[in-house]
Amino acid sequence: MKGVAFTFDDDVSSHYEVVAPMFEKYGLNCTFFINGANHNFWNGLHGYEVPDMSNDQILDLYKRGFEIGNHTYDHIHIGSSQN
Repeated sequence: MKGVAFTFDDDVSSHYEVVAPMFEKYGLNCTFFINGANHNFWNGLHGYEVPDMSNDQILDLYKRGFEIGNHTYDHIHIGSSQN
């Protein structure tokens, strides 16, 4: 038996707004990996506006049957000088 695992990292809002509804439409599931310490880390990085999912959105995904995982608590962008 072969399988495919779909995973999405860093809890950006497009996962909630685009990915989850698309997966539900086709009857698929996936795992969203959340970074606890990096809330709003991606917003403004390299000039991109990338809002994170809210706590309510993450909870809603869980209630809708998606798996929520921990992608580490503290995850710096490899190309940045943030520590």
